[in-house]
Amino acid sequence: MRLIAENHDHESPALRRFRAAGTGDLYATELDLSVSDDPARWGEAIGDSPRIILRCASFAAIDTPGDSPGDLSGDQAAAWLESWSESGWAAFSQRVARARQAADDRGVELLIRPGAGGMLSDGVCTLSWFARSAGAAPRLMLDPVGWITPSMVRDLDDHLLRIAERSHQLIDAGAVECVLLRSAGAVTGPGSSLDPRPLHDQAGADRLDPGLILRRLAPL
Repeated sequence: MRLIAENHDHESPALRRFRAAGTGDLYATELDLSVSDDPARWGEAIGDSPRIILRCASFAAIDTPGDSPGDLSGDQAAAWLESWSESGWAAFSQRVARARQAADDRGVELLIRPGAGGMLSDGVCTLSWFARSAGAAPRLMLDPVGWITPSMVRDLDDHLLRIAERSHQLIDAGAVECVLLRSAGAVTGPGSSLDPRPLHDQAGADRLDPGLILRRLAPL
């Protein structure tokens, strides 16, 4: 299991390459796509990368304007709830299987990046899904700060403690290939999201406390 630090040295937001510390060898390439997207959209961007990172699929492809189902319209809320049903999880697993087969065909390893905006929206459901998959699930690029939503910032320490506990369980279960350590920008308004930031980013005082993040997550 490898620790990866977020940085700004990427070709573009849509093409992020992570390199091994020390050697500088290409470790993985992350595309601005999820497992819901057609693998034909990967194009040739993977290059000679040994791993491709995709986000977990979003809730029934809904663009959620806020933190909770309460922010959705009636039809959107119904679709959101449906995505959590047995059929919703089955559809998600089918999309993951399609992406994994496409990665296998290209000779690269697929890593899934869980996050608050997708099906693997917290450590509990991620652990449950991995256990149900009985060895068929790809490994994860774990992004613990990616599970933090704007409404959780006020009690950040408590949430980081719980996230660290679930992360340890996922690591012990063999679900994790690597862990991304990063910070994020603080909330700017209702329904806003957290802006990814490197831990060493000194731009502004609005980012989440990097010292606290390191204390809770570096032991992973």
